[in-house]
Formats: sequence, C-alpha cells, structure tokens
Amino acid sequence: MIKGKNIYVAVFCSGDNQNFGSGYLTILDEYNKVISSPGATEPIYHHGVLLPQQKLAGHFMHPHDVCLDDDENLYVPQWNANQVYPMRLTRI
Repeated sequence: MIKGKNIYVAVFCSGDNQNFGSGYLTILDEYNKVISSPGATEPIYHHGVLLPQQKLAGHFMHPHDVCLDDDENLYVPQWNANQVYPMRLTRI
C-alpha cells in the first residue's frame, strides 16, 4: 500500500520461503530504502545494500497484506495463521 511517501508491504515468509509461520512487515521510503520492519530484525545497510533480515518470534504468521486507515494505524491479515482475525497496529 502506498501512503504519502512510504510503501507498506507484507513479507509473507522470511528467509528462503521454507520458514513456516514466518513473515513480517516492511516500510520503504520514497527512495526504496527500508526504514522500518515491524516483526523483523532492524534494517541494516552495508555499503548501500540491505543485509538479510529475520522474523522476530511471535509477531506475525504469514502476513499477506497491509492496510492503513486515516490515522495511519496498520491492519494486517494473515494466511494460515490459526484462524486469527486481522491484526491492528495502533500508531503511537
């Protein structure tokens, strides 16, 4: 989803797509640089290249989309995630 100068994306599986129950969100700025990754390790760049990120335990399970409301709260539906409702992340 594009909102303002940022792009919000759900990363369905982290790593090599073999990590069952993984996934996180990533937020890119107008220069396509990852500025935040809720549910994952901090985005670190080395010589302009993003280093691999990993899911942090217990946050998301196969997020497949992300939506924002007018207050910029995030809504995250998850696939094959034990029938949980979409998660709401409140902006602080």
